[in-house]
This record gives sequence, structure tokens and C-alpha cells, in this order.
Amino acid sequence: MPRHGGRVVVLGMHVQHPAQLGDTDPRQALVVVEWRDRDGFDAFLADPELADLHPLGENGARRYIWWMFERLRPLLRN
Repeated sequence: MPRHGGRVVVLGMHVQHPAQLGDTDPRQALVVVEWRDRDGFDAFLADPELADLHPLGENGARRYIWWMFERLRPLLRN
């Protein structure tokens, strides 16, 4: 990811909690990746050197939730 401008900003494992809310099954892990721009993300997906890894992520991620957000700079101090 780094060579395409991606940076892992959150990485965590799910912890069972009795007050869990929501109607979806819990995921086992959370990974939040920040990308410099959409082009970097697209280049990561198209990188032929990573072609053998992408099917593992896609097939292993059937229950993943994939979202892309634009950064809200005015709300951040850094």
C-alpha cells in the first residue's frame, strides 16, 4: 500500500461486548486505510505485482464492508 500512497491508520481485532448494537454480524477485524487520492487506490488495485493477493482479499472479504470517504479537512486540526 505505501508505494501507492496508502497508509493504515486503524488496525484492530473485534472484542466481544455484551452491549453490542446493530443488526449486522460483527467483523473480526477493522482496517482503515487512508489514500492520498483515488488514483493511488486504483493503482494499488491494478498493480500486477499484487495480482496474486487481490483474489485472496476479494474472496476472503465477502463479508467485508468497503466504503470510501473524502477527508473533511475543516474538522481536523492536523
